[in-house]
Amino acid sequence: MLVQTEKPLEYPYLPEYEVKKIIINENICAEAAEKLKIFNIEIIHPEYDSSSESLIAGHPDVNICPAKGKLFVKSKSDHYKHLEPFYNIDKIDLKTDMNYKSEAILNCLFIGKYLICNRKTASKKIIDYAKENEIKIIHVNQGYTKCSICPVDKNAVITDDYGIHKALENQFDVLLINKGEVKLKGFEYGFFGGCTGKISKNKLAINGSLNYLKDKERIVSFLSRYNVEPIELFNGQPEDIGSLIPVSELCVFP
Repeated sequence: MLVQTEKPLEYPYLPEYEVKKIIINENICAEAAEKLKIFNIEIIHPEYDSSSESLIAGHPDVNICPAKGKLFVKSKSDHYKHLEPFYNIDKIDLKTDMNYKSEAILNCLFIGKYLICNRKTASKKIIDYAKENEIKIIHVNQGYTKCSICPVDKNAVITDDYGIHKALENQFDVLLINKGEVKLKGFEYGFFGGCTGKISKNKLAINGSLNYLKDKERIVSFLSRYNVEPIELFNGQPEDIGSLIPVSELCVFP
């Protein structure tokens, strides 16, 4: 008899099994949300300041930064209390953090043995956590770091930011794709990382269709090298919704 156990991800953004819980923008379209439910995924919306005039205030990747065993969050309540069995919830005090003015304070990426971020905009707590845990920090000029990176594997990413590509090319297998083809409400364009998120070890969810991207074949080929299948959540131009952040997975034991 097989036993299913829900557990946190061993490595942020990179599930080993089928994802159980995922954090997604509340403005995700109904079709995309229904597609995720086909995979029996429970959707969680991030807590955010609804009074903010920012068009990306509800984006998960500006409100949450997952690390190993920890979630850094912008939160004043117990919104994420149900995730405490899996993670140490570390609330960022926006009044005391050195980069409190930055909307991108949590838009960082822990991947493999690295933290990728802009040191000038990243939360001091995140920088300190990386140093305390001997995680190597790679500085990039792009403040919206996570938005701009789609994690594929511990050593492989897709980005549409040339500066990030140059900063990572010696440590990662990096696919640089064309910029400006992902839409973002209220902006000229969004980022590929912001419209993607893995829903299992071998499946990458895309908020939209790759048919609208010039680099479709290159993306599919790159994913195939890592045995990853693209899952298109709806047939339309990919839209940046602030990343799909998996936070728990179901592992199966005999």
